Amino acid sequence: MTSRAGSAHVGTRSTSGDRQVRGRRTGGRKSRGCQPRGWRSYVRERVCDEQGAVATELVLLTPLLILLLLFVVALGRLAGARINVDGAAAQAARAASIAATPGQATAAAEQTAIGALGSDHVTCASLKVTTDTARFAPGGSVSVSITCSVALSDLTGLALPASEQVTATAISVVDTYRSAPGGFTNSEESSGLSSSVGGGT
Repeated sequence: MTSRAGSAHVGTRSTSGDRQVRGRRTGGRKSRGCQPRGWRSYVRERVCDEQGAVATELVLLTPLLILLLLFVVALGRLAGARINVDGAAAQAARAASIAATPGQATAAAEQTAIGALGSDHVTCASLKVTTDTARFAPGGSVSVSITCSVALSDLTGLALPASEQVTATAISVVDTYRSAPGGFTNSEESSGLSSSVGGGT
């Protein structure tokens, strides 16, 4: 009787011990489930979050970047046109200063200006060449003004006018000893006059 009771008691203890061990194992599993996931998953989630933030920032900043790029293009176009118009005015004034007559000077200045701007690939919505021949004489000067309207209408999105005028003026001195219309140089004509005056006296 004693041995059977003892064995039954031992069996009861072992059963309760197994339950405790199973409970511990189950509890350990639950605690593991409550722990945060591995560092690889954490890094992956952080990278995904940063990529989403970068994409959102790009969506918001893209229109501003486009407007800034168009503004830079407009400034570059105007600056390049101003440099080219300055050069064309200087060439036109020089061509006008070596012409024989004021009419030829005006025609030469216009042709030279158009050719210079065309060689520089400058397209003007409207081009105006003005030649001042009021002092067109040996030792005088000739002035040429060029006004070029640079188109800006293709740069949409900016509050810019359809075109912007670029103006340049150049003055060239007429050669003092250039050929006169009669075929003599200025120095030869003056020496001829002095000799005739001396012979008369």
